[in-house]
Amino acid sequence: MAEAPRLCIFEREIAPGVREQTWLIATETGAALQVADAAPLALPRGSITRVFQRYGQLFDTSPDPERVGGEAPLASSDDQLQFAEGLLKRLRHRTWFDVEPRDYLVFTPSGSEPGAEWPRYELCTSISAALLHLAEAYSAARVQKS
Repeated sequence: MAEAPRLCIFEREIAPGVREQTWLIATETGAALQVADAAPLALPRGSITRVFQRYGQLFDTSPDPERVGGEAPLASSDDQLQFAEGLLKRLRHRTWFDVEPRDYLVFTPSGSEPGAEWPRYELCTSISAALLHLAEAYSAARVQKS
């Protein structure tokens, strides 16, 4: 069986040489979040759009299609996930004063035209934390209903 399409939206070092990754997984019904080797947690439908509406900033697209400000090339196909809710891209950006680059997520909902409200971007740290909170709360609510 083929593995579902997924995108690493956050990665951190939890011990020397040990990295923990948070994955957004495209499912038939929407999306799920998986931290490390734990079981994937389903996300409520529309949650990614709502998180970016609340926390995301309007992404000012560059006139140069090869660059997105500073030292951030556009996301390759390995750094993006097309799923029912929209298109999510991960990019790394380093401004002249940053020692370490910062990882960002850029989201455009399905059916929306780039313009006044989309695409939106935010740090991977913020988006992954918000989505993890939603996934855990959604999972707990579904268990209580059972």
